[in-house]
Amino acid sequence: MRKLALTAVGLTVLAVTAPVASAAPALQYDIAMASNVTEIQAYNGEAFNFELTVTNLGTEAGSVGAVHAPRIKGLKLTATGEGWDCVPEPAESWSFFCMNQVNLEHGQSLPKIRVSGVTDGSTSHTFIPVTADGHRRSEQNHTNNVVNIQVTSYDH
Repeated sequence: MRKLALTAVGLTVLAVTAPVASAAPALQYDIAMASNVTEIQAYNGEAFNFELTVTNLGTEAGSVGAVHAPRIKGLKLTATGEGWDCVPEPAESWSFFCMNQVNLEHGQSLPKIRVSGVTDGSTSHTFIPVTADGHRRSEQNHTNNVVNIQVTSYDH
């Protein structure tokens, strides 16, 4: 009995002195991107839209730089947004390239980017990977800098 009592007391002491697991600290530089949709269904030749939001989850202020999507077979994409300088990149491999050099404070988001697209019927299931550059070379979490939107197109 005595060993059991000592063991219980010993366990209580260990439990009290053991470190408590806590959430990981916020990263110093962490830009994250989100989309209001992850899947889109559209008829061939008809327009669809989605919105992108870029937020600074890090503890330090920094600029996003650019948000861009590659040229995708079967899709034509354009982008606009207040405070964003968005251009199509026909000579490059990008469908659109949006720049914003605002110094974004912790927890703040930039104005939304609205992306419009049209399917041409040459593919039926397509992914659009849209990437935010983050704090350029200082970015510490690249996994949340990309959103993938699946577009499924149909004939009428």
